[in-house]
Amino acid sequence: DGEATSSVSNFMYAEANIVSFFDKTGTRLSSDLLNIKATGIQRYEYTLDFWNSFDDYDTRRDATFFEYYKKDTQSDNYILAGTVLRKFMGSINSTNARVFDTNLPVYRYADVLLMLAEVENMKGGDVAQYINQIRQRAYGSNWDATVHSYSNSTFKDNEYAILIERDREFVFEGTRWYDVVRMKDAVNGNSLAFDAAVTYGTTSLLPSGDKYKLLWPVDK
Repeated sequence: DGEATSSVSNFMYAEANIVSFFDKTGTRLSSDLLNIKATGIQRYEYTLDFWNSFDDYDTRRDATFFEYYKKDTQSDNYILAGTVLRKFMGSINSTNARVFDTNLPVYRYADVLLMLAEVENMKGGDVAQYINQIRQRAYGSNWDATVHSYSNSTFKDNEYAILIERDREFVFEGTRWYDVVRMKDAVNGNSLAFDAAVTYGTTSLLPSGDKYKLLWPVDK
C-alpha cells in the first residue's frame, strides 16, 4: 500500500454513474455492488462484441466482467449497455479504501496448455487436447463435450481457436499484443496483427504496410 497502483481502476464504474443502470434482472443498481469505493469515472471498456463471444455457461465471463443494462423505453426490455472489469480488483486497505495493487504477472497452467497448443499447431498435430482442458475447467459443471468441445481443424482455424481461448482466459494480463504478433494466419504466414478477424471488429490492428511495428524498437 502506498506504491503505484495498476490502471485497472479505469475499467471500473464510479458509483455515482452506475446508479442510473440496471442489472440483468431489471433491478436498479442503487449501490456499490462490487465494493469498488471509486469516485472517478470509467475511462475504458472491453468491446461488447468480445463480451458477447462468451456464452452464458462459460464461468470466465461473469468472473471477469460485471455487465449493466439500460431500459428501452419503446419495448420495456433491458438492453446490454456496457461492462466493467471485475478482475484484479486489488484489496481494501486499513483506511477502508480500495487499492489496485494486483499487478504481479503470474504464469498459470492455462498459459502452459495454450502455449503447448501453439507448438502442436506448428507441428501439424491435434490442438484440441489442450484447448478442451481449458474449456472443461472454465465450464465446470456446465461442461457438455458435444456442445463446448473444440475439434481439431486447419492450421488457421486452430490458430484462431487458440487465440480466442487466450483472449477469454487472460483478460488484462498484458499478453494480447504479443499473442497476435506471434501467432500466424498460416505456417510461416502473416502475423494475426494484420487480420481483422481477430479484432472483434472490422479492421485489423495494423495495416498491411506497417510490418515494422512488429519489431521491438531500438532506441536511437
